[in-house]
Amino acid sequence: MTIKFANNVSTTLANSALVGQTTMEVASVAGFPTLILGDYFYGTLTNNLGAIEIVEVTSIAGNVLTCVRGAEGTAPQDWATGATFEIRVTAAGLTKVMDTTEVVEEVQTATSGQTVFTLTTFMYVPGENTLSVYLDGVNQIAGLSYEETSPSVVTFADPLHLGALVKFTTLRTSGITTPAAVVIYEPAGTGAVATTVQAKLRESVSVLDFGENITPGSTDMSGAFTLAVDALAVGGTLLVPFATYKVNTVHLTKSINIDLQGSTLVSTAYASGVSKKIFYSEAADAAGVISIKNGKLDGAGSTRGDTAAEMEPLIQLDSTGTVVLKDVEIYGHAAGIQSIPAALKDRLIACVVVRDAF
Repeated sequence: MTIKFANNVSTTLANSALVGQTTMEVASVAGFPTLILGDYFYGTLTNNLGAIEIVEVTSIAGNVLTCVRGAEGTAPQDWATGATFEIRVTAAGLTKVMDTTEVVEEVQTATSGQTVFTLTTFMYVPGENTLSVYLDGVNQIAGLSYEETSPSVVTFADPLHLGALVKFTTLRTSGITTPAAVVIYEPAGTGAVATTVQAKLRESVSVLDFGENITPGSTDMSGAFTLAVDALAVGGTLLVPFATYKVNTVHLTKSINIDLQGSTLVSTAYASGVSKKIFYSEAADAAGVISIKNGKLDGAGSTRGDTAAEMEPLIQLDSTGTVVLKDVEIYGHAAGIQSIPAALKDRLIACVVVRDAF
């Protein structure tokens, strides 16, 4: 179970809370911690008569709190509407933190002139005061003596002398949420380089992670696709969970992989002046490799007019080094794929390209 805290949170009861009730409604939950399964926090009830009761809040639904009454040796009481409810630091809360916290340290011996040190036993969050550094027993100042370069790297401002002892320390908690940016991921295999869980997870991005109230098949998902592409690092993978999506003019600005996972992307039916492209890149993007696999691209009908502008392809990738399509069906279009210049490499593997709709 994970204990949560929040600063300067105070509200009142919207309704009375009698002994035996395990839910209570408050006037506002502004500033309250977000709770997921297993999370909790301690709340303190008081009134102008000096009464006090501590409760353990385990879930929040709207303004209604589910809680365990009479925590930390306090007695459950009847509380009137308007009683004060606050999130305070309590003895049990501090004890929980102390019981689940340990100091982790790593000591390295400097070579002559060394400035860059790579941690091998733990990671930290740069800029969040999670790391302490000591040089020959003297505490160093971040931003002055050294820079927190990355979650596993520290760079000193001045070269160190031969044999200097550098100690790095941080706090590790086992009962409190730990950011994925500091959890180490160690790949299997000889020569594999450790990274963080956050970095590993961000190697791929799902289009469903972006935007609110998105309904595949009925909502124009172009904005969500664009945000997902922008969030990817070069060489990352965009995941498109199985469904039918309405998509237009998604700008591919870098080398990425798109896994449609059996999905169908439907373009806008032809209308004068309306772009029908699903994916495109421009010469200035100079994307090296764009790979699209495992799905269907539907041009929403073959009527496209007669002009060059009206004969738009569903995929138009200008100055892309290599375009790879694997297990992709392209249909209902006037022109399926266009890559400029023609000398660039295109590879179609087990693909179907048909002008008319199936």
